[in-house]
Amino acid sequence: HQMVKSSEIKGQDLLNELKELIETLKALGEVLDTSVFDFSKLEIPLNICGKASEEFQQKIKQSSSTSGSNDMRYWNEIKIMGDNVDHFQQLLCGYKMAFTIFLINEDR
Repeated sequence: HQMVKSSEIKGQDLLNELKELIETLKALGEVLDTSVFDFSKLEIPLNICGKASEEFQQKIKQSSSTSGSNDMRYWNEIKIMGDNVDHFQQLLCGYKMAFTIFLINEDR
């Protein structure tokens, strides 16, 4: 029972992280549309973040079509960019913070 609850909390935390990243990327997109700043420094992090997100999306689609995908063991065994879901969430958080710092510095 605790494993299910723990996985539910992790899932909710990941969902929140994804929502926050999306909001940050929307704000970044608005700056990109209105700024003459050279955004080439963001190209690599944006590409890596995008690839990780695409891989996660594929894993989720794959899990929804796999029998037994609601099993918590499956969730715990998902690998994104060679690591577990917790690492993926940390990766998203890191990119969100980096993009936020960039936005803060861009406003100066």
